[in-house]
Amino acid sequence: MKILGLLNAPWMIDQGSLTEITQEYINHMQGEKLDFKALLTDQQRGRPAFEVQGSTAIIPLKGVMSPGMSFFTFFFDGTSTKNVQKNIQAAIDSAEIDKIIIDVNSGGGAVEGAFELADFIAEAATIKEVIAFSDGTIASAAYLAVSGASKIYITGKSNQVGSIGVIARRLDVSKMNEMEGLAVNEFVTGVYKNSLSRDKPLSETDAAEIQLMVDKNFEPMVADIAARRGMDPQQIIDMQGRIFIGAESIEVGLVDGVATLNELINNEAGAPILNQNQRANMTKDELKANHPELFAELEAEAEAKTLNADLSAQAKVEERERIQGINAACFPGQEALAAEMIADGKTSPGEAAIRFNAVEKQTRIDAGAKIAAGMPEPVAQPEPVVTDPKPAEPEAKTPEQEFEGSKELQAEFQDFETYKAYLDATQAGHVRVFQGRDE
Repeated sequence: MKILGLLNAPWMIDQGSLTEITQEYINHMQGEKLDFKALLTDQQRGRPAFEVQGSTAIIPLKGVMSPGMSFFTFFFDGTSTKNVQKNIQAAIDSAEIDKIIIDVNSGGGAVEGAFELADFIAEAATIKEVIAFSDGTIASAAYLAVSGASKIYITGKSNQVGSIGVIARRLDVSKMNEMEGLAVNEFVTGVYKNSLSRDKPLSETDAAEIQLMVDKNFEPMVADIAARRGMDPQQIIDMQGRIFIGAESIEVGLVDGVATLNELINNEAGAPILNQNQRANMTKDELKANHPELFAELEAEAEAKTLNADLSAQAKVEERERIQGINAACFPGQEALAAEMIADGKTSPGEAAIRFNAVEKQTRIDAGAKIAAGMPEPVAQPEPVVTDPKPAEPEAKTPEQEFEGSKELQAEFQDFETYKAYLDATQAGHVRVFQGRDE
């Protein structure tokens, strides 16, 4: 498998090792290219497949694990999982070998090949005694690989065991391409086809897809380890990828005891240290009589586990309702956005509805703007002509108002009563006017 293909694939490895691998890859890409096949041939020339002491085969599982001989095998003194399988098979086929010790010092490696090696070792342990031993680290894919061994031993206080989990790292060189004047155009058949492409910035859709890929690899890893070590899968999930140091790894059930390599070869190792999973093989009465404090501790743990199981069941119901709520609030065409919010494990249906509405509103605004941009300019209309209205007729005045408003009438009639009598007589036809005088 090509180096970049491995780097972009999910890993079962501790964080420090993956960081070191990534940096070495970058150095390799920026510097002089090496002929790894030639180097690996020289490195392997004359090296025995594995060591045999008496009737014990000692098979190494060291450094970064990858499916075959590669960049990692050279730079990190890594291990080909296929070669480990071949060595174990050779030891099984040998009539002179009755015990196999897998000497482990590895932080893990690629997902590819790890499950197959784990299954092979578990099957081998049903044919001959297979013991996993470490004077350093047994982490992630390396732990998965030896979880089916007959027993797992460490040397003492400083061993690192665990980091059970999956990690994916996506290199983004789009800015570097831009600085160098490079433009990479990718034409794909689906939104997830180039989620791991290093030549484009990471999108929310890419992140959700990569996380889903990591989760899908983690589930069978947990199931296999739990089954082979007699553990509750939830116990492994609750470890959250933690590395346990020395005796801690025995207490949580990942390791069976402490021994040196020579003690294991010479069958001088003491009985495995009783861990919390193996204690369950004792009867309840024996444990209560001989270890009352431990009995009380385990009873408390059992009560807590029951409570956690109830909480876990409730959490599953709540998660199902959360997913249904998000899907119900989704507008047509927003399925990818719904998948992202479901995958993040925290977006509530209410938050999803707000986000869906905002996206839909913006979509309609954009559509309206697009339509408006294609419409012809409006024709200017002339301003309407406003004509002055017909002046209102003045209101008719009363005789008294006419008298009060006319000095001539006041001078001629002296008072309103005389003027009123004149108006009445004129209306009755009793008055005629000649040359301006009344008769």
